[in-house]
Amino acid sequence: MADDKRGISPKLILFGILAVVLVVFAVLNTDDAKVNWIFGTWETSLIVVILLSGAIGFALGFLVRGNREND
Repeated sequence: MADDKRGISPKLILFGILAVVLVVFAVLNTDDAKVNWIFGTWETSLIVVILLSGAIGFALGFLVRGNREND
């Protein structure tokens, strides 16, 4: 049988702290800025850029990590 680990792991605590820091950083940077996207240049709020970058970073990290059984 699989070993059920219940509770809060240090990895989950670190993820929570990093998520809170990202959100606070994004909320404090709401000014508009000109951003060079892949398909053109638009003026957008920095909060959008920060949160989108965080989401892309999370997704890439998740994909690179893969499916590990012994984690």
